[in-house]
Amino acid sequence: MAKPILRGPVYETLRQRIISGKLQPGTALGEVRLASELNVSRTPLREALRQLATEGFVEYEPHKGARVRQVTPQYLREIFIIREALEGIAARLSAVNMDSKELVSVRQYFEELRPRVAQGDYRDVADMIHEVTVSASGNASLERLMYVYRGHIHWFQGIAARVPGLLDRAFREHESILTALESRDPGWAESVTRAHIRITLGEMLARIVDSQAVLELPAGEPPVLTPPSALAAAVQNPSDHVRQSHLSPDWR
Repeated sequence: MAKPILRGPVYETLRQRIISGKLQPGTALGEVRLASELNVSRTPLREALRQLATEGFVEYEPHKGARVRQVTPQYLREIFIIREALEGIAARLSAVNMDSKELVSVRQYFEELRPRVAQGDYRDVADMIHEVTVSASGNASLERLMYVYRGHIHWFQGIAARVPGLLDRAFREHESILTALESRDPGWAESVTRAHIRITLGEMLARIVDSQAVLELPAGEPPVLTPPSALAAAVQNPSDHVRQSHLSPDWR
């Protein structure tokens, strides 16, 4: 996947610590402490923090300095609105542009993964199908945008609680996207991708208590997502859902 211009080791180190959960939301990013810890001067550190703030990972508080951004329900919605739009377009483009050999390779990967998933091994379910659709879209500008937002998506992976059976459903949803790509149907590919992403956001928001304003992200915990029944049906019965009204945007 195409990446933006190299930001430098300080930027990459801090970005990875935020995404992995080593730096929790709300953590103060004191320049003196970080410069000493990373063995760098404050100039590249400030540049890295400014770039991370531009990308939404860091925020500045008056008279307090930089801190890791708090993850709120509103922020989740904002990122997932963008994710749904970008990945939906990527899936539509990939249904036309993806090389047949690559489709065969991805299908082979899924078939190799299937018996492991059946035995409860979900280690490689992850985001592979999403990355494939973006890289096969043929749109370099979209790839660069997704590099930033993919980091946010990985950052949010610790939000949903672990629930038995959820990654099994995620695997089926990913396979529905692959089936749509194999059919070379752009509308279907976009629709199932959007439904899958909407399911993910819906479950994340469902796990937030109404009064809870800020989320803490457990380091290293992958998400396990329970799809709402209507959207789950849309993904699991793709031939019936392309024109379903419940897939129209509704971010209330």
